[in-house]
Amino acid sequence: MFTIDTLYKRAKTPEQKMALDNCIGLFLTGSHLYGTSTPESDYDYEGVFIEPPEYVLGTKSCTEVSFNTGDDKSRNSSEDYDCRLYSLRKYLQLAQQNNPNKIEWFFIPLSNFIYVDFTTWSQIASRKDIFLSKKVEHSFSGYATSQKNKLISKRRRYLDLKSFKEILEEALASGKTRVGDLDILEEYEHKKYHKDTDTLGITVNKRIKHKYEYIKYKKTQEGSDCIQVDQREYNFGMYLIKIFNYVDRELKGYGGRLEYIKEFGFDLKFAAHLFRLFYEGLDLANTGKLQFPLPQNQIDYMLEVKKGKYTIDEMLTKADIMEKDLVEAFKENKANLPHSPNHSEIDKLQQQIMTDFWKLKKLI
Repeated sequence: MFTIDTLYKRAKTPEQKMALDNCIGLFLTGSHLYGTSTPESDYDYEGVFIEPPEYVLGTKSCTEVSFNTGDDKSRNSSEDYDCRLYSLRKYLQLAQQNNPNKIEWFFIPLSNFIYVDFTTWSQIASRKDIFLSKKVEHSFSGYATSQKNKLISKRRRYLDLKSFKEILEEALASGKTRVGDLDILEEYEHKKYHKDTDTLGITVNKRIKHKYEYIKYKKTQEGSDCIQVDQREYNFGMYLIKIFNYVDRELKGYGGRLEYIKEFGFDLKFAAHLFRLFYEGLDLANTGKLQFPLPQNQIDYMLEVKKGKYTIDEMLTKADIMEKDLVEAFKENKANLPHSPNHSEIDKLQQQIMTDFWKLKKLI
């Protein structure tokens, strides 16, 4: 059973122990909060701690600590958990920016709390009105757009890097050492257009299409030839092994979710997050509240997404419709959200919570 004592046993640094000693809330988030967990889902825990005076008034600093199991090379299993605790000041800063994942914390059910200082946490939860604003529209739609872009681009980037790694391996095996030694360079010209003749015999300019999207050949600002991999430039005189090490590291970074890309052509996790963000944004615009677990119809659709029931085109079509719905919902603004958070009240709230907490613990 996961408890705060579980984290104490894993605490290795003074900052980790400090965060646990001053924790005011630790709760279960992620798919187990939304109601979209599967037997394979890992557990996500987040929480808030209040820094002692020496971390606010002195030279020490600690805005967050993490306690994670698993590793970066494989997808977490149901036995793993990710746990991150944020300082109160960092949390309130993110909340007043209407950060989607932090806005959720105002609506965490008590059943999801692993540990809670009721007196202190109630001061935060009862003042959600000074945080929520119409900024939610842009924060949620912006985050959703980033998930959509990842959904589209992640597979293409993987295929580009995988293909290019094979070219690099062949080049290195044949004794080539420099970027300029690559045979593939002969397939490219260092200019945007080349002359060609159309069907009527007229000479026209046609744009040269690169074989890759994430790997290109270009001129540096100084005018020398280079290869660009993920916006990183490597001139022709540089060693191939340097590029190979970068490409190899990035491919390994795809981790266990690579299986999704191979089977479905996209990452199911990004797809599920995309719709969760739109659903939450619409609920906030219409009611000013979030419900956890999510409404059953939303859960059902997201679970179907996680199972790969829909094609990427079907999901992108639905996402476009929901994005328009979100814009219209905020124009109507049934929840009567203010234009922006009440920053002065948030500042007063932070000072009050911290001084009350320090006095209670006899830290001042």
